[in-house]
Amino acid sequence: MTPNARAAMNPSPDSWVKKWISWYIFPEGHELHGRPDPTRQGVVRWFVRRNNDMVWGESREELIEKFPDSTPLSFQWISASVYDNPYIEKSYIAFLEGLPRVEKEILLHGNWEARPEASGYFKRQWVQPELLEAPGNKEFVRVCRSYDLAASLKSEINVNPDYSVGVKMGLLKNGEYVILDVIRWRGRAGEVERKILEIAEEDGRKVDIVIPRDPGAAGLSAAKSLAKIITAGGFYVRMKPTSKSKLDRFRPFSSASQNGLIHIVKGCCDDLENKVFRDNSFYYGEMESFKGERSGHDDLCDATADAFEYLATSKKIPVGFKLPSFQQSNPFDIN
Repeated sequence: MTPNARAAMNPSPDSWVKKWISWYIFPEGHELHGRPDPTRQGVVRWFVRRNNDMVWGESREELIEKFPDSTPLSFQWISASVYDNPYIEKSYIAFLEGLPRVEKEILLHGNWEARPEASGYFKRQWVQPELLEAPGNKEFVRVCRSYDLAASLKSEINVNPDYSVGVKMGLLKNGEYVILDVIRWRGRAGEVERKILEIAEEDGRKVDIVIPRDPGAAGLSAAKSLAKIITAGGFYVRMKPTSKSKLDRFRPFSSASQNGLIHIVKGCCDDLENKVFRDNSFYYGEMESFKGERSGHDDLCDATADAFEYLATSKKIPVGFKLPSFQQSNPFDIN
């Protein structure tokens, strides 16, 4: 008997399943973006894993030629809707057709990209359109990389731990802000420290580093220890207290976004843990799902809020400003 597995689910834009079936749906820019492409339904594709990445091929022979030591596996996706079920009553179809736009796209048309309009503190349309490239260095007053840190790996006990996150943001001379780079990963404490130094080398010494300082003696000790390591590497680092509530930290960034002061570079986000590169979707997903509570992941929200506050509240001496000279003679000196 040939081993096989079968599974079924409703569409979800944030599901890990989407990367398996993305080839089978209409791409971005198509008028039916996210809906199943009928010309690709049931097409058998082949894949192998290399360094935990999926490598796809059109045939088993193609992959064996590229990877002689591999055993390619086949994958097939077949979409189905209520119209394919002869036992579904017309009244139920009429009910689905009368649903709001997003629910109708998901439940009636099987759309994998439809998502409810955010009702929280961030909407992706507030930072649209995305910048095709970052402004030049001379356009910025200051640039920082803010971190939200974790030190856990996936395990049977903790299957979805927090991420370590670094958000690079710059303050433009016109008073607006640009999200330049976002990276998230999971690692143990020592791995996190090494990654921060690696990122700092890539950013350069003109990018300030902001790290969280949790309340209490333990939080201060951990932040100071990390600050020493970063400083020893020749980088400027600031500790940022996290005593405010998450919502209070996020509100200023939310307000700036809503008023069109925040921009983001297209394809500036990397998720090293899940092998998602140059794709801002996971960033938007977490930001839009933030409701000011401690449930779910909010690592990206915290790092973004801290980067914004650091840039917004930092004072910088204006260009061309000169301190007064104290070298002139004293007119009241009688000697």
